[in-house]
Amino acid sequence: MGGDSYIGRYRIEEHIATGGMGEIYRATPADGIPKPVALKVIRPEVDADPSLRSMFEAEARVALALSHANVVQTFEVERNQGRLFLAMEHVDGLDLSKLLRTVTRALCQPLPWRHVLLIVCDALEGLDYAHRSRGADGCSLGIVHRDISPSNILVSCEGEVKIADFGVAVSTLRTHHSLVGTLKGKLVYMAPEQLRGESVDARADVYSMGAVLYEMLTGRRPFTDSGAAIIPDVLAGRFPRPREVRPDLPTALEEIVLTAMSTAREDRFRTAAALADWIREAAWELGYVLSNIDLGAFVRRVREEAPDSVPPPASSDTVTIADRERTVAARPSSLRPSPVP
Repeated sequence: MGGDSYIGRYRIEEHIATGGMGEIYRATPADGIPKPVALKVIRPEVDADPSLRSMFEAEARVALALSHANVVQTFEVERNQGRLFLAMEHVDGLDLSKLLRTVTRALCQPLPWRHVLLIVCDALEGLDYAHRSRGADGCSLGIVHRDISPSNILVSCEGEVKIADFGVAVSTLRTHHSLVGTLKGKLVYMAPEQLRGESVDARADVYSMGAVLYEMLTGRRPFTDSGAAIIPDVLAGRFPRPREVRPDLPTALEEIVLTAMSTAREDRFRTAAALADWIREAAWELGYVLSNIDLGAFVRRVREEAPDSVPPPASSDTVTIADRERTVAARPSSLRPSPVP
């Protein structure tokens, strides 16, 4: 699609990314202020499948219900000439996955820990808001993101941090189930109870944010195998402790990561807000200054100094129910860490 192409009242400027459900474009309204938006357009093969179309529409209902500085804002959902699309806030910056790749490969340095802690804290604030959200009737929407990973955390050139893509969120707004036989989400960041096919709550997102924090602090993922091979390790909590990978990591930060990633959900931080509070307290004690202005300047420098193209990571893992059942017998061991008080 080029600059002369339109979807509804939006003129397409450029293709941004391809997601599991659709294509994402940067666009501008043709009949109003030329402020960029992001259009997520459902792919024809998805739209033709009633189950997948229902999933896309459910994402729209969840997204339209949310309005927070740390959540990507969705403005409208429309169908134009048979094409269903979401119009969303355009975030001028990088997703966390690309930011990490760019910093390590192009700038040959790790992401500074002060930025790591700020990004995670701000993302947790967006998650906490979503977890607490209520409908017009005052009842909890019961939202759990369920797919937290670096690619779904956006960092703008102004230092803003926003959670994106509630496409596999669990919510009472949803009227369908996930595709039969498939667990959606990226396995490296997926909570053990989600892998076992159990019901999930906010603590599943806490686990996922713990896994993201692990990767950002150590420079590697907690589980390095691919596909279903990692399931027994995830269920048992078998991964190198953060200070085994980075001996210079402060003990307080390691304890926070291990508590967030506990295999037993009752041993984790109960809420995203609680995890954010512990991180901010640790940052203060360690002397880190968390500044969105500082983060924004860093992101701008990364974009200016980095090459135009940074190789993407391996495609996200998907596991079938059959894969899970072949490995679920590997019961969790006693390796889980003790919780932070």
